Amino acid sequence: MASKKPYFPIGKGAVIPALILFWVSFLLIYRTPLEIFPKNNTYFGYTAESDGNFEGGNSSVSVDTTGKHLQFAYTLGDSSEMPFARLVFHAHQLFRTLNLNHYRTIDIVLHPEETNSFVLTIFTYIPGFSDPDDSQTHRPYSLICHPIKGQKRYRYSLKDFATPSAWFSAVNVKLEDAPRSDWAQMTHLSISDATLETGVPLKITLEKIRFVNSVSLSIVQSLIFPLLYIFGFLLVSNAARKKRNRDIKQRLYHPGSRESYSPEEKLTLLEFLSINFRDPLLTLEKIEKQTQLNQFQVSEIISDTFKMRYKQYVNYIRLEEAKKLLLETDTPINAIAEKVGYCYSNSFSRAFRLSEGVTPNEYRKVKQSRTNG
Repeated sequence: MASKKPYFPIGKGAVIPALILFWVSFLLIYRTPLEIFPKNNTYFGYTAESDGNFEGGNSSVSVDTTGKHLQFAYTLGDSSEMPFARLVFHAHQLFRTLNLNHYRTIDIVLHPEETNSFVLTIFTYIPGFSDPDDSQTHRPYSLICHPIKGQKRYRYSLKDFATPSAWFSAVNVKLEDAPRSDWAQMTHLSISDATLETGVPLKITLEKIRFVNSVSLSIVQSLIFPLLYIFGFLLVSNAARKKRNRDIKQRLYHPGSRESYSPEEKLTLLEFLSINFRDPLLTLEKIEKQTQLNQFQVSEIISDTFKMRYKQYVNYIRLEEAKKLLLETDTPINAIAEKVGYCYSNSFSRAFRLSEGVTPNEYRKVKQSRTNG
């Protein structure tokens, strides 16, 4: 039974360029993790700040990096109306920024038993609004992190960060009038207290902070252009094949028209059939795919050369090979059937009897008796 020909045959001409296009797209879209600590592959450094650095404040801070972690210890004082303590990652100049548009999450590894709840804030520069020298005009996006006992790794989507309402009041801007910003110009990142407890020693112990892209999302985005390429390739190929078939049909069914094949194409087909006639799944579709000869060309070559149709000719060469094996070998009938391209011995025997008038066993016995006699 002939296999059904796919409507859109995809060959190396489409697959290989599509794979190359996919990898190029993936390399352009995907970004390796952007690590802030401990392996700093940015120009960001870190400093500790508190209201104790200013007149009237008495909060204290300290940073310890003697181990494989960064421990930020602090104690909020009670002499200031708004005590604060924070660890800030930033460049030495606020106009130096990081583009976070290629990243989807921020990953944090910490010691949960040595970390109190904290506020993680990312600041972005807004062209035409923010003052490069005034960090308060850089729009903040914050999220509160509550460490869970036994859990070291935390992943937060950048979409979950929100601007605190206090910022709009501080810069005297209404929420609806706030200038738009994106993640293209991050200026600094801060980790600050979220407990508001005064006079109590607190700490935050970090092992790693990095921005991460989504591999699965990058793969999906990278597939868009290859799929568009394959779709366009198949449309063009299918249209070209249909046109070619129409042209060949016109030549085949118009008396006096020139042959639709060349001597080289005829030789290619005959050599292919002489080698592959043993394939039980040999069909016109398979021949077309492997020889690049149209089905109408195949039929015409066989008709012109042997005055047979395709199936008649393939059956003919199979039976000729079978007769040779029956006379020259002791191979069992079912094995001969498989060797010459028949899936079942009964279909082979039926075809042999129709052609020779006797069964394969009778043919072998009659020929061998004549030879021995």
